[in-house]
Amino acid sequence: MPISSRLSSEPLNVFTSKNWLLFLVAAIHLSAALSHFLLSVVSKYVSRDIHYGDQACVPATDSNATLAMCSVAKSNETCQSISSSEGNTCIWDYTGLGLDYQLLAGPSFMAVFTTTSILWGLAADRFNRINLLVWCSSVFSLATILTAFATKFWHLVILRMILAAGVAGIGPICPGIIFDAFPEKHRALAMGFFHWGIYLGGGLSNAIGKTVTDLHIFVQGWRGTFLSAGIPGIILGLLVFLTGKDPPRIHKGHEQDFHSHMHHGHATSGCPPPKTNNRTLNNMHVQEEDDEDQEDVIEYETCEAQVLIEQHHVKYQTANAIPFSLWKCCLEPPVLMLGIGACIRQAAGYTWGYNSALYYQTYYPNFDASWWLTWITIFGGSIGVIFGGFVSDILVSRLGLSARALVLAVSQVVAFPFALATLCYDPPISFFALLIGYFFAEMWYGVVFAILVELLPHEIRSLGMAVALFAINNFGGNVPVIISPLSNALSYRTALIYLYPGSLLLSSFLFFMGYLSISK
Repeated sequence: MPISSRLSSEPLNVFTSKNWLLFLVAAIHLSAALSHFLLSVVSKYVSRDIHYGDQACVPATDSNATLAMCSVAKSNETCQSISSSEGNTCIWDYTGLGLDYQLLAGPSFMAVFTTTSILWGLAADRFNRINLLVWCSSVFSLATILTAFATKFWHLVILRMILAAGVAGIGPICPGIIFDAFPEKHRALAMGFFHWGIYLGGGLSNAIGKTVTDLHIFVQGWRGTFLSAGIPGIILGLLVFLTGKDPPRIHKGHEQDFHSHMHHGHATSGCPPPKTNNRTLNNMHVQEEDDEDQEDVIEYETCEAQVLIEQHHVKYQTANAIPFSLWKCCLEPPVLMLGIGACIRQAAGYTWGYNSALYYQTYYPNFDASWWLTWITIFGGSIGVIFGGFVSDILVSRLGLSARALVLAVSQVVAFPFALATLCYDPPISFFALLIGYFFAEMWYGVVFAILVELLPHEIRSLGMAVALFAINNFGGNVPVIISPLSNALSYRTALIYLYPGSLLLSSFLFFMGYLSISK
C-alpha cells in the first residue's frame, strides 16, 4: 500500500498529527534556547560565586548609589574610600562581564555547536530523526542540570560545550521534519512557529533567571535556575520518544538517478550484439564473413568495456555527489548573499542576546529590566518571526521565491532605527523602541531557512542546513568576543551600537542583494 494511502487511512489524533509534532519540536527549541541564554541573565551572580571576568566598583544591593557615583573608582581602594564617604554604598565586585564571560558565552559554546551540527546533519539524512531529537534534548538538558553543581570556571566551560553539543542538533534535524510534514503553502508559517521557541526560551530566561535566583528556589540561588531550566527538556524528550513519528521524506527537486540509465548484461547493455550465423568462426571456407563476425565481436567487447568505465564513473559520481552538490549550492549567488547576510544578522542577534540583561544591569542597576525583557522578547520576537513567515507565504504564492528575500531586506532596515533608539534612550522609552525593533528584526529567522530548505535538494537538505548553521553561528556567535576590547577603547554602549543596530543595517543590504540574485 502506498505511504499516502496509509497516512490518509489513519484516524486524526492529536498525538500523531503534524501539529502535535510541530508543538513538540517547538517546545524542545524553547527549552534549548532557555538553557542557551540563561547564563547571560545570571552571569553577575555566577561570577561572584565562581570568580571570573571583570571587577568594578558597583552600587551595593538595595543602596541609593548610582552607577555614575561608583564608576569613577578604578580600584578596590578607591571604591572603599567612596563607600566610606557615602555611607558604604559602593562595593568592588565581579560584574559578570569581561573577556572570560564573552568567551564562555560565545566561542566555548560555538566551537562545539558549529562542529557537532554538521555531524547531526549527516546523521539526520540517514537515521530516524525522532530518535536523534530525543538524544539532543537529553544531552542539553543534563548539561543544564549539571551546571547547577559547578564550582570552578573550567566546569562551566566543559558543561557549556556539552550543552552546545545537544543544542546543535535542533537546527539541522527539526527543519527537515517540518519540511516533510507540511505542504509548501504552510511551510514558512510552520517554520516560524518552530522558531518561536527561541524567543519564548530567550524571553523566559530573563524571568526565570531573575525570579528563581531571587526567590532561592531549591535553596540554591542561581544554581536553582539551572535546575529549573534543565528538567523540562528531559520531559519533552520522553514525550517525543513516546508519541513522535518521523514523517516520510519528500524527494523534491532531486536530480535524475544515474543508476536508472545504466544497464547490466548483454541484453541491456545498450551495445549492439554481435551478428550470429550458423557457422563457426574457425570455418576457413568463408573467411570474409568470419572477418566481419570477428569485427562485430571486437566492437561488442569495446562497447562492453566502455559501459564498465561509465558504470565506474557513475559509482564515483554517486559517492561524491553530496560534497560536490553542497559546494555547488554554496557558491550559487542567492545562497551566498543570503548566507553572508544571515551571518551578519546572527551577529546582531547574539550580541543583543548575550548582553541585553547585562546592559541594563550595568547602566540601570536599580531598574529591574528582567520582566520587560521577558515579555518584549516573547511578544515582539515571537510574533515577529511568525508574522514574517505569514507575510512571506502570502507573497511567495504571488511573486515567487524572491519575495521571501525581499521580506528579509525590508524587515531589517525598518528595525534599524528602533534598535538604535533602544541603546540611546533610557527606560521606559528604551523598551518601547526595543519592542517595535524586535518585532521587525526577528522576521528574518524562519524566512531565511524556509528559502534554504526550498533551494537545497533533498539528498543534502539536512547536511546543508547543518552547514548553514555552522557558518551562521560560527560567525555570529563569535563576533560578540570583540565587545570587550571595543568597550575598553570606546564604551560598552558604543560597542553594542556598532554590533547590534549596525549589523542589522548591513544585513538588510546583503538580503536585498540576495533578492536581486534570486529575481534574475
